[in-house]
Amino acid sequence: MKRFIALILSAIMMFSLSSQAFAASIEPEDVTTVVLTDELGIQTGEGMSEAEVRDVANKTFDYLTPEQQEVYIYLIESLAISGDYSLVEFHQRYVDPNYRFEPSASSRSAIVNDEVVLYNAASIAGQLQALNLPEVVYNGFMALAAALAMPVGNVVDIVIGLGLGVIIVANWDAISSKWNDIVDIFVNAFGSTVMEAFYYLQGLVGIYTVTVSGKTITVNNDKYNCTTKADVAVADMKNNGHQYYPAVLSGSYVWVAPVDISRKVALAIMKINSSSAGIFTVTSNLARNLCESLGGAKGPEIHGSGSKYWWHYHGRSYMNAHCWYVA
Repeated sequence: MKRFIALILSAIMMFSLSSQAFAASIEPEDVTTVVLTDELGIQTGEGMSEAEVRDVANKTFDYLTPEQQEVYIYLIESLAISGDYSLVEFHQRYVDPNYRFEPSASSRSAIVNDEVVLYNAASIAGQLQALNLPEVVYNGFMALAAALAMPVGNVVDIVIGLGLGVIIVANWDAISSKWNDIVDIFVNAFGSTVMEAFYYLQGLVGIYTVTVSGKTITVNNDKYNCTTKADVAVADMKNNGHQYYPAVLSGSYVWVAPVDISRKVALAIMKINSSSAGIFTVTSNLARNLCESLGGAKGPEIHGSGSKYWWHYHGRSYMNAHCWYVA
């Protein structure tokens, strides 16, 4: 155990002292990240009050299973041994006033027999330390690392249960520039399956990752295959009361995925400003109003005649993107 603790501490120190520990972004080059915080009227904060921190810190710790709590304590004590006492002090101040850090007794992780799991969690600890996050954010992600080391339930339920959504929204202004680093840290340690949790958290602050590949548009983790010609989809769109369909322009035709999406997802697709990807709407009013949120609406206009051509608007700040509509 002593040998393994030494290995963990060396991992923490290595990652905390070197900014090069962060891997390159996991996103391929054709991925666009768009921010809808203003368009959606989302209010992000610059921090939390003492009472709010205390409340969410207790919620975070109480959500962990006893085994996960042990991993969490082990991680924050390992950080303390390496010189960072902030989280052991945070835990004592906000969660357990009776807690005492005793370096000579710090081998609490005996309940976890998987050394690889513990090493991954510890490497996350060191990398998060290097980001200099607000304490409540640092603590929340450390708890997430402990939960993922011994997962119970799906990753979205875990971040909800830990109260990470409240923490991220309230502290977004302080961490937004470090968000991609945080995501990379967890994906590199636990794999791409954790992205579902980060897509959920991104959505809370109006951040969407959009990819266009051929006739497929992916927004966060949702894929929309635009393989139905728009004129074929019109009747069902009207009958089902649908408003917005993802759409692509290919071979002079507008192709749609006949799946009703929310206005915020429609805005995210428009904001990538692609000449091939856009939105198909059921009325001119919906198309115009959507584009009004994108720097003002320009149009309507059309570039030909026949069933493959559709009236559309552009957003003045995103002139490449089309918002077609049923005339």
